[in-house]
Amino acid sequence: MQKHRSSNVHWVVLPGLVVAGSSVGQVAPDDAAAIIDQIIDNAGHYVAPVGDCPPIIPGEPSAIGDWEQLPVFTNTGVVHAAVLTNAKVIWWSGDLVGGAVSGLWNPSNDDMSIQNMLGVDQFCAHHVFLPNGQLFTVGGGGGGPPGLVDCLVFDNDTETWSHKDNMAFGRWYPTAMAIGDGRVLVFSGDFGPVQQVEIYDPEIDNWSILPQTANKLLQLFPSMHLLPDGKAFYTGTRWNGGQGWGGATTALLDLETNTWKDVGNHVIGDRSEGMSVLLPEKEAGAEPWRVLVAGGYANGNQQDSAEIIDMSQPDTGWKLIDDMNFPRNNANGVILPDGNVVFCTGIEGFKWDHNRIDTHEAELFDPTTNTWTVMDAMVHPGQYHSISLLLPDGRVVKTGGQDGGPVVYDIEIYSPPYLFRGPRPEITSAPETIGWGTQFAIDTDQADKIQMVSVVRMSSISHHTNSDQRYLSLEFSQQDSNTLIAKAPGHGNIAPPGPYYLTVVDDCGVPSVSKIVLIGPADACYADFNADGAQNVLDFIAFQNAWKAGDQSADCDADGAFNVLDFVCFQAAFQAGCP
Repeated sequence: MQKHRSSNVHWVVLPGLVVAGSSVGQVAPDDAAAIIDQIIDNAGHYVAPVGDCPPIIPGEPSAIGDWEQLPVFTNTGVVHAAVLTNAKVIWWSGDLVGGAVSGLWNPSNDDMSIQNMLGVDQFCAHHVFLPNGQLFTVGGGGGGPPGLVDCLVFDNDTETWSHKDNMAFGRWYPTAMAIGDGRVLVFSGDFGPVQQVEIYDPEIDNWSILPQTANKLLQLFPSMHLLPDGKAFYTGTRWNGGQGWGGATTALLDLETNTWKDVGNHVIGDRSEGMSVLLPEKEAGAEPWRVLVAGGYANGNQQDSAEIIDMSQPDTGWKLIDDMNFPRNNANGVILPDGNVVFCTGIEGFKWDHNRIDTHEAELFDPTTNTWTVMDAMVHPGQYHSISLLLPDGRVVKTGGQDGGPVVYDIEIYSPPYLFRGPRPEITSAPETIGWGTQFAIDTDQADKIQMVSVVRMSSISHHTNSDQRYLSLEFSQQDSNTLIAKAPGHGNIAPPGPYYLTVVDDCGVPSVSKIVLIGPADACYADFNADGAQNVLDFIAFQNAWKAGDQSADCDADGAFNVLDFVCFQAAFQAGCP
């Protein structure tokens, strides 16, 4: 055994194992197990996996990740941002800086461009992704109340904005939320605020107002999440216009009855300007029912606190978990492809206080253990209006906001610890579109090393409000040395239709670069020929009738002829079954 000292850290090197701790002491080689137990029992110390995985060294990027300031700056002010399905990042700030224009940034080469937003001031708007992968924005209006009725959509191919149907109500500081059938709900907006809930159908480009029973007086930028049962959950984090605004009762909207039910208050009375996250469940096939709220104004003196509710058992109420290591008002929480959540940005104090204190260090939240670990520190603070988003390569971009008044144009990139733990697996092939409940193939040369297959919904953020963000761990099996067979989420309440990052994670915890896919309704199953949801003799009768009538749908083998081969083809499809 060799022992090395570097400042106050003692390093112990054993054959096949590297461990680190603050006071390991002299230990004989045959006491390796005792060392491991000692280090594991000390929070914040890490043990390198035995095998091919590199050691995890405290204080180094393999343990805390790494922040890097890029040599380029944003080409507009940044209050709103999203990563698009072409992997470019779009951002804008409306009349706060620059007016009705957006900026595009290509992370692969730092190319930037400006787009005209058609004279619509989208400052303090909100946004979600539509089923076709396009970014959809609602409301805004930097001139203040009553806000705008305008809605825009961004076309990635032409890199242009276009108008969509107007809402019935002007909404400044609203929240949009995608639901399981691809439609979009919008809540709140304006200092009234607007009580009516509207719903947008992208198939017909039309807004309608929900029944009056769905009206509710929510604060501005109310945090909303779609739950697996299709209900919309207001989690109580929101915008705050002044100290002393107080707390908010969390509530659940049943979209079948269009009625609300109170869920209860947080343990900490004021979560305004905190961050709300629909928590990842790392178990394959598990549904996301738990919600985390962290930080916020938090009564002014509990800004490091956090709490969780399990909405599969809402009567159990909100429960405090371990505090964060730092106070975080106006923080951003970003779900990573390994199922952890990185929290960055934030301040201690109120956003407009002159004596507020910046929090530079990021923290990693593990939803399995509900614990926080301090990560690397940002170069620049991230305060009010700052944004943070996951990129397809597994890094996190952070920019925007205001540093004591001036607008921040610096761009910082966070590389999480998993990018310093060995070579990355690679997805060499996967479908571009995936139907709910279907099985699909993922080609990778490292199939035998893959421990997790995940999808993370692509999302957008403004004012620490992100309703799109969600993570699902998929069930999968290894078909051969190069192929995995994964099972898609079962329905839209778990995975609302739209764009997702598909990622494989290896046995060292290292994720691949994500493939951007669209998840949504599965194509009609050919074996269910009469589309009644069942497979039986009636499908054969329907097929035979269509074949006799010369209906093109009965040309099963698509050879342009109607013959016995069509029946052979249909029998094979029937035997294969429907997902």
